[in-house]
Amino acid sequence: MPSTRRRWLWLWGLVLAVSAGLLVGLLGLGFGLCTEAGRDRVLDALIAQLPEGRLRIGAREGTLTGDLRLHDVVYTDEQRRIELERLDLRLGRPDVSSRVLRLRLLALTGLRIEPRADAPETPPKPWPELLQAFEWPFALQIDRLQVEAAAGRLDGSLRVDPRRGFASRLHLDLSHRGGPQGRFWLEGDLDAGQAGFEGQIEGPLQLALRWRDATDPAGLPFELSGRFEHEALAVELLDSQLRLGDGLLQVEAMALSLLDGRLDLRGHYRLDDGHLQLEARAEDLGWGEGEAQVRAEGRATLQGRWSDWQGELALTLRRAGETAELSGQARGDAAGIVLAPFELATAAGRLSGEARLQHDADRSLAVDARLQGFDPGWLLPDWPGRLDGRLRLQAALPESAPPRYRLALTGLRGPLRGQPVAAELHLETDAQGQQLRLELEAGTGRLALNGRLSPVLDGQVEARDFDLGPWVEGLRGRLDGRMDWRSGTLRPQVRIDARLRDAGWNELALRQLSAQGELPGRGPGHLLLQAEALSGLAGLPPTDGRLRLQGDWTRPGPGRQAFDLSDIDLQLGRWPALHLLAPALLHHDRAGWRLPRPACFALGEPGRLCIEGDAGDLRLSGEALELATFIALLPDPEGLPVEPQGRFDLQARRLQTAAGPRLELELQSDEGRLRLDEAEAGTGELELGWRQLRFGLVQDGGWQTRLGADLQPQGRIDAELAIDPAGALAGSAALRIDDLAVLELLSADLAAPRGRIEGRLVLSGRREAPLWSGAMTAAPLSVELPALGIAIRDGSLQLAADEAGRLRLSGHLPSGEGALRLEGEWRQASREGRLSLQGSEVRVLDTAEGRVWVSPALELAVGAERLRLRGRVDVPRAVLNLDHLGGDTRLSPDVVVLDAPAAADRPAERLQADVRFVFGEDVRLRGQGFEGRVGGELRVRDRPGREPRGSGTLNLDGTLRAYGQTLELTQGALRWANSSLDAPQLDVRAERPDADPPVGVLLTGNARAPVVELWSQPPLPQAEALSWLMFGRPLAATDGRDAAQLEQAATALGGSALAQALAGQIGFDSASLGPSRGLDGTVLTVGKRVTPRLYLSYGMALSGAGQVVSVTWTLRRWLAARLEAGREQRLELEATVERD
Repeated sequence: MPSTRRRWLWLWGLVLAVSAGLLVGLLGLGFGLCTEAGRDRVLDALIAQLPEGRLRIGAREGTLTGDLRLHDVVYTDEQRRIELERLDLRLGRPDVSSRVLRLRLLALTGLRIEPRADAPETPPKPWPELLQAFEWPFALQIDRLQVEAAAGRLDGSLRVDPRRGFASRLHLDLSHRGGPQGRFWLEGDLDAGQAGFEGQIEGPLQLALRWRDATDPAGLPFELSGRFEHEALAVELLDSQLRLGDGLLQVEAMALSLLDGRLDLRGHYRLDDGHLQLEARAEDLGWGEGEAQVRAEGRATLQGRWSDWQGELALTLRRAGETAELSGQARGDAAGIVLAPFELATAAGRLSGEARLQHDADRSLAVDARLQGFDPGWLLPDWPGRLDGRLRLQAALPESAPPRYRLALTGLRGPLRGQPVAAELHLETDAQGQQLRLELEAGTGRLALNGRLSPVLDGQVEARDFDLGPWVEGLRGRLDGRMDWRSGTLRPQVRIDARLRDAGWNELALRQLSAQGELPGRGPGHLLLQAEALSGLAGLPPTDGRLRLQGDWTRPGPGRQAFDLSDIDLQLGRWPALHLLAPALLHHDRAGWRLPRPACFALGEPGRLCIEGDAGDLRLSGEALELATFIALLPDPEGLPVEPQGRFDLQARRLQTAAGPRLELELQSDEGRLRLDEAEAGTGELELGWRQLRFGLVQDGGWQTRLGADLQPQGRIDAELAIDPAGALAGSAALRIDDLAVLELLSADLAAPRGRIEGRLVLSGRREAPLWSGAMTAAPLSVELPALGIAIRDGSLQLAADEAGRLRLSGHLPSGEGALRLEGEWRQASREGRLSLQGSEVRVLDTAEGRVWVSPALELAVGAERLRLRGRVDVPRAVLNLDHLGGDTRLSPDVVVLDAPAAADRPAERLQADVRFVFGEDVRLRGQGFEGRVGGELRVRDRPGREPRGSGTLNLDGTLRAYGQTLELTQGALRWANSSLDAPQLDVRAERPDADPPVGVLLTGNARAPVVELWSQPPLPQAEALSWLMFGRPLAATDGRDAAQLEQAATALGGSALAQALAGQIGFDSASLGPSRGLDGTVLTVGKRVTPRLYLSYGMALSGAGQVVSVTWTLRRWLAARLEAGREQRLELEATVERD
């Protein structure tokens, strides 16, 4: 029997030859004949030209120039018999000049091809000589080609021109009965050896076919490549080399990439006698994931003819250090195929058996397999186990009748997916339908299923403490109960009484789900569904949800059902409770479902929600719905520091139109407010109130929204927006707010805002490029910034936009004796902008940490990638208390941070800055033992990804408290030479004012590692200089107490700077060596600022015993309380009075 490929090849050749010959004859003998008599004369003449019995045509309809239909067409030659139940033909308008034969329709219905048993062996012609049989003097074009056979249906079109190298274009849609659906395209020059092929079979299939040299005397070489995808399987056909010549098709190199591995094929096929020899080698094929992943490698061979062939398979499987061997032998002939034996052997067990398929009329199939300690995880990685059992299958697969089979799985025992199982399965299919019997014991549970599956459902399922978790991914719970069913075509019957305990699906969990009821074939039915302790949905606590659904079910007529719901009670944690107020009726028929009257629910207290209509026109209405209940539907309502108050009504509708669904929503609230939670916000009582709020939304291809409300106590907002299906924008917003307390809802850094905001903006452009026009003004504007201790009085801000997409910002913000002026612009088209800040004597800080006035002249340029800041900041006046300034706390190098959050792309990381800071003559510093002035200039430059650098010099003038004395600075400078801001070079020289000879301290080096030295004039030994510095007299004149203090001071010389350098490394804010009021001698003191107001320090004497603990609490900007505990206990109040 010839192969399927050869049968299709002969089909196409003969169909095209017969069709072309028939059409040529029709054109030559009867072109222009428009009568049925003329049609018959032409067809009879055509039959007479062929050998007797070659072509027979039954009934005939139509004419040659119109639609022609021929019935019972039979063509017979030496090789085969072709039968057509019907042939439809419609000629196109003839085109004599271009010599194109055009068929508007060629339809072959009921096609059957049967090879003749006495057909002589005639090998097909080699390529490209095969094309010579179709070298017609015209081009053939079929606009619509239809072929219908028992196996399926083909629809498509064809054009082939033998005069131009067989330039061809073919399009086919394949519909296989009971099999895959596909679509194919072929285009190229067949004679020239260039053709492309693409297709789709239940998933994308792409193939590319290319002839390298159609005239090669060694045969026709061509390359084949492509890709096929279906669900999770992806197969890629790598560049493959094939050759066709001398009646031999050679696979020189073919490689498939699949299952994360590779399959290589080599071999040949002789066209004359059908002899095939093929070898396939698999390398690193894999399926499954993780430790259950299986990798395979090996080889398979196939050789012989259709009448007598043999095959062998040998694969080695590996999984997590284990090995298995898959082997099998197959042989086939005209009678059938035998696979015997086949075996998958593992270290712990095996799967073995045999299979037989007969080539008889019933195509009988028999399979007999045994499992002996076999782990199915080798084939199904998600189903590990160790099973014993036997599988037997008897089946018949006739071509002209439904399949019949009998499957029996008996004696199945062993662990499976972590559960000890024992199972029996019997499945039988015959002409009367399909019967199933299953008994499964797993762990302590049991599941039994017995009944008929087709043509009607008739059976029952019974479960006892059956755990569903191991068998259904994501599902958990233990099932008890029984369900009986019986269904005909119109009136199914179901009876259920079941409970699912400790159940869940992924994140959803419930303590129990129960269902009781009966749905009889005739008369009313009843169903009660209850769920307890729902959790995992919408953030529910473990026992916070419940559901109860109860109702009756009737069938008013064929295909019609009515549900009478008497009770629906749903409670889901923080969501509002939903309860059915009155029985509701739901109808269902062939047109869909509908609610003949409104179904109304109580939603919260005293809310009411009603729904009515059908799938084509669904309407929803709500009355007196509490705003607070719907705030609870937000993902994290506990994180919102607002308390909503008020009610609203709503009307909604979903209408199905010819253009698609239309959505309408109307919401109105006569009065309401959002009150800021005082405890959460840390401010006084704040609220945003409204009256007569109206909101509307329509979705009908595009979107239209509108909003209007009176804001309380005084204000108004009106807005509308329309977005058409193409993305064009049209909208406007008008706003007037006379009470700016709402701004405190937006930022915790603002306090007591007052003033008025008013304006109108118009929106146009497109969604990807919106354009604004109009203006919005805030004037007068007053607001306090408590963190900085400043207030803005009678300021103004204005935002203006034009239709070109430019936004302009201007502002005047008075603070202290000066004012900050803002001027800026943003261009939407280029997404670039600028902002200018100018001012004179602007107060920017007025707290316990200090008071600062600045005169800025800055320019900020905003681009798509960078922010550039340039300019100058003058500081004419300032008073800073260094003791109250908090510094950054650095982590010690030995601290390891686990799960550190990924760094976000913050705007500061894109900033390029180059700013000069100029300090005037009235900039004073106090604290840390220093009191004096600072002046000079410092240029700060910042680049993304680098630490800020500085250049310049700051000069210091004043006094320094050290070694128990007040020293005068005779020289003081901090110098930066393109260095880090916290690492300037020190050049500080301090002198005791009443010392003779002069003596003092010299501070040099880097601020991160300062060097402290004593100096004197003339130079003196360090101990002598230290005595003059601390006591104002020589070392010889000191007593024993002075000597001990000198020894400690000498030890601490340079130690205080060292201690401060180490403070940041060990997590403290400060560290120092010096005297203490509570202890004698030198004390090592470390301190930590716990909160912005609380400072804690601990001191330990370097000689002798003793320690002191102090706590400082900042009560006000100017007032602090200090508690000190050591040898003595002290409570002090420190008040700071500053005068300009």
